[in-house]
Amino acid sequence: MEKWMKILLISLAVLIVIGGVIWAVYYFNSDAYKIKNAESFWNKTVSDAIKQKDSSICEKMDDEKLRNYFSPRFACYINVARSLKDSSICEQSNEPNTCYVEIVSELKDKSICEKIINLDIKLDIKSECYDRLARATLDESFCNLITSNYLKMEGFDLVDNCLLDIAIKKKDKSICEKINDTFFKKTCLSNFN
Repeated sequence: MEKWMKILLISLAVLIVIGGVIWAVYYFNSDAYKIKNAESFWNKTVSDAIKQKDSSICEKMDDEKLRNYFSPRFACYINVARSLKDSSICEQSNEPNTCYVEIVSELKDKSICEKIINLDIKLDIKSECYDRLARATLDESFCNLITSNYLKMEGFDLVDNCLLDIAIKKKDKSICEKINDTFFKKTCLSNFN
């Protein structure tokens, strides 16, 4: 083989190696790679916590390192609480009230909502919990436990909306009669004509 051909092949091989190294450095420092590894670590950690029935494993999550993507420790507690059907796990999280709201639909237990302490008048988490519980169980009595008046000031009644949804899902016209708001009541009854 001619000398220039060898030089060309060696140069091409060197360029390919350098290109590969540049790509690897870029890829392994990229957000996509970090997120992929974070998700893999998160999935394994949650799986281990559920298998071992040990929510303290969630503490392995480094929220600070992954804060730009999601709060893995908090999500871990929610997933473990759901899987183990244990609301007390929420108390280990940094946001127990939000955790309770996230799990109540699966656990369908009124006592979960009763644990919530509302800290903000505008953000009535306990009412949101009762709303989710009512919709999950199709039990309109939970709608009446909604006390939030924040959205009512905006012309939206959470209790009536909750009753409307349950009446339609249960196909129960009698629930429509419990609705106070004229618009919601008419909307409800129109589903049965």
